[in-house]
Amino acid sequence: TLCAFPIDRFRETISELPELAFAISSITERTTQRCHTVLTTIASHPAETKIAFLLLSLFIREVSLNPANAECVPFPITQEDIADALGLTSIHVNRVLQSLRKDGLIECKNRCLRVHDKTALAERAKISLSELEHLMLGI
Repeated sequence: TLCAFPIDRFRETISELPELAFAISSITERTTQRCHTVLTTIASHPAETKIAFLLLSLFIREVSLNPANAECVPFPITQEDIADALGLTSIHVNRVLQSLRKDGLIECKNRCLRVHDKTALAERAKISLSELEHLMLGI
């Protein structure tokens, strides 16, 4: 949610409530760290790492927001969307997704993503599951 405040009122409020300034600073730091990790992963890793990172990140975020979806998260994203987001071809995305399916890590069916082995998928993403959960959720 985006909310606009006049800058003078915002400065006044955070000077009156230092805990608010600290909370905003913490959120900004976490967001910056998440952006750095995502951009580094997208820029400097092979396709399998990028795709595994993206799938697991989306899965973790969705389950944190909707725990009832822990078995199967809504996944309206197409292979073309993934290719565009990660700077890959849709053919390469298809090959990587097939490999992840064949290895029993994921299943994408009926616009639903199932992650059968989060730890193994995190390994493919070149990040520990706990580190990715911390990055995505701040825990």
